[in-house]
Amino acid sequence: MENVLKNKFNKWAFILSLCLLGLSSCWFPCAPAIHGMVLDDSTGKPIDSVKINFFEEGDFIKTDYTDSTGVFSFSAGSKGVFMTKKCEREFMINFSKRGYIEQDFNDDAPSTRIEVRLKK
Repeated sequence: MENVLKNKFNKWAFILSLCLLGLSSCWFPCAPAIHGMVLDDSTGKPIDSVKINFFEEGDFIKTDYTDSTGVFSFSAGSKGVFMTKKCEREFMINFSKRGYIEQDFNDDAPSTRIEVRLKK
């Protein structure tokens, strides 16, 4: 009886281990964070308060704004963004500010460092 229970426990422990390994690939992103800077295309100077919308696979994730130096940072852990099973997935970042032409940044996997130049 003891061997039967031990075998069942080992079987379930093995199955649980496989499941946990599978989940770890879902919950650890290819790029843990996205950092970048938004610059004025004609002057090269940073632009503050640019509205940034993050999307993954067409789904809205979050809105954020550049700081006073034109820098933005988005951590994957903050909302679970970019946490899918495959690394090559479609994502888009939309940049907008009054007085500038709205611009989208599209890629198949998030870069960790992005520089965007907005035109007036």
